[in-house]
Amino acid sequence: MGPFSAFVKGGALYGETKVSAGPLSDVTPGKRRGWAPVFGGGLGYDFTAHHGVVLEWSRAKLRFPGEDERRKVDTTSLGYVYRF
Repeated sequence: MGPFSAFVKGGALYGETKVSAGPLSDVTPGKRRGWAPVFGGGLGYDFTAHHGVVLEWSRAKLRFPGEDERRKVDTTSLGYVYRF
């Protein structure tokens, strides 16, 4: 695709969620750690053979304190790529 590229990814991550709440709220405070499935994809553009940028999106399904079901947590990043 010339200077453009596309990719998908999948795997697992080890993460920690932290929740803090006031004493009168109906939210369970605390920490929860564990493995979570993750998937995503992205697009890249190479300015030269050594320099480029990548835009990436991923979704992990993490557990939060006081909840049994996983919640979706999305991240988006823009990165600089240097190849040597």
